[in-house]
Amino acid sequence: MVKVSLKTIFLSLFTAITVVADTQVPINVEKRQNAGPVSPQLMQMSAADVIPSAPVGPSVQALAAPAVCGSLTYDFSTQTTLGDLSVEWNPANVKILDGSLQMGLTQSAGCTVRYSKQFIKGKAEAYIKMAPRNGAVSAFILYGDTIKDEVDIEWLGRDHFTIQTMYFINGQKVVGDTAMYSDSPDPATGNFTENYHKYGIELTDTEVNWYIDDVLVRKKVNTDPATFPSKANTVKFGVWNASGVDNGVWSGLINWNYMPKIMYMKSLNIQHYC
Repeated sequence: MVKVSLKTIFLSLFTAITVVADTQVPINVEKRQNAGPVSPQLMQMSAADVIPSAPVGPSVQALAAPAVCGSLTYDFSTQTTLGDLSVEWNPANVKILDGSLQMGLTQSAGCTVRYSKQFIKGKAEAYIKMAPRNGAVSAFILYGDTIKDEVDIEWLGRDHFTIQTMYFINGQKVVGDTAMYSDSPDPATGNFTENYHKYGIELTDTEVNWYIDDVLVRKKVNTDPATFPSKANTVKFGVWNASGVDNGVWSGLINWNYMPKIMYMKSLNIQHYC
């Protein structure tokens, strides 16, 4: 993706800009029109080619447990197990190593991890480094167990400096709305493959907010319940091969000669609003 020369101006004016319904700050000139939802079918791949020494166990596909009140934190620099997180797709490509939760994409296998409890209202935040290179897409999303509403942050491996934010209503895009792209609030650490950043998605009855390093980069206000993703009630994250989406136009075509393709998560915090 071509970087915008006015980026510094946007950043310097950030504090003077008011975020309104479904806007982006700062805004990148490129907007993706045809990006689709993160399909579990796309993220489900065989485990024929897996990360060496990764833990092996059964995949978990179950409805989330009832929501709880308060805040839960998962610190992978100190814990050695997933706790009550579960691997939804391909546990062989998920491991805790060197102070982070590592989620790998190999030639025939991506992976998805999920938070075990329902997420009705609240804020999900994580320190993440995205997986690099064409075709690899890292995802941090809210996703409905039954009604397939979705709120997402995605990182396209072909662009190390930009995140994509999007939402869907029962698996469908809202007519007239598009994905939005945001850069790091701090240009000095703008390469998302080299630096951890704190990403957040906040869902309430009235709005959805997307954050990078506690800076609000997008807001969706609930002006019409029919176009608001209120049923995005689980937290999921992982990495997948998106080369097949639009023949690689969106994410780029993957080249397996360049490895590794790993998404890193240092910590995860879930705040339930009750």
